[in-house]
Amino acid sequence: MTDLQKWIRIRKELYRQMEAQAKIRLGGEDAELTHYRKEYEKEFGKKWQPSSREELFRRLQVSRLVLMGDFHALQQSQKTHLRVLKNFDTEKNLILCLECFEAEDQLKIDKFMAGKTSEREFLKSIEWSKKWGFPWDHFRPLVRWAQENKVPVYGLNRSARKRTAASLRSRDLFAAQKLQSILKLHPDAILFAIYGDLHLAQGHIPDAIVKLMGPAFKKKIFRLFQNSEKIYFQLLEKELESTVDVVELGKDSFCLLNV
Repeated sequence: MTDLQKWIRIRKELYRQMEAQAKIRLGGEDAELTHYRKEYEKEFGKKWQPSSREELFRRLQVSRLVLMGDFHALQQSQKTHLRVLKNFDTEKNLILCLECFEAEDQLKIDKFMAGKTSEREFLKSIEWSKKWGFPWDHFRPLVRWAQENKVPVYGLNRSARKRTAASLRSRDLFAAQKLQSILKLHPDAILFAIYGDLHLAQGHIPDAIVKLMGPAFKKKIFRLFQNSEKIYFQLLEKELESTVDVVELGKDSFCLLNV
């Protein structure tokens, strides 16, 4: 085994460990849930090409809705969202929509963003640990950035008692309905919606939004995935992992690699 093969093996093991941590938190998978995941994995079976951050930000400028994939258990994922938002130079208004907040808590979110309640009181009132469960410290910088820059924040989630394919599809539709409302409320803004990577597959949230907004809206959606295991190891085998961190999956979708 060559040194490169050993390195690839080590990196794959690290990925497996992170995936295992997330699955423990989210629960196991049944056959339908596995099918839901495979719909997502198909996104990375297509031909892709290296791109650049300059091209990525150019695409963001002409989008109306940016769906950003999140790996909840990995703090680097949330840091990447924040870097994208901080480096996105636009004269348009930005709106931040988050899966980690539930839509039913919107009044509490608004109150917190306006500085009318403390962080501790806010987290207790929305039952952060019970309903979301991932570390607040991972998401706090995103929320504080929005607060400091007066960027409105909306909750997109609706909790489910059990994680099944049916519950995920129900949440996809619910998130799409919320996004439709927010898009209409802010007709001149760019919406950045941060949601679990699996939900960004074309047949999940994107198609649900298009059904609500109409076929023409499909061109206004941009999907930004993160850390595709398949693409990362293809780059690693080509010894490109240190020079390529942005790849184009299609005209409406990119993938950032930062692990």
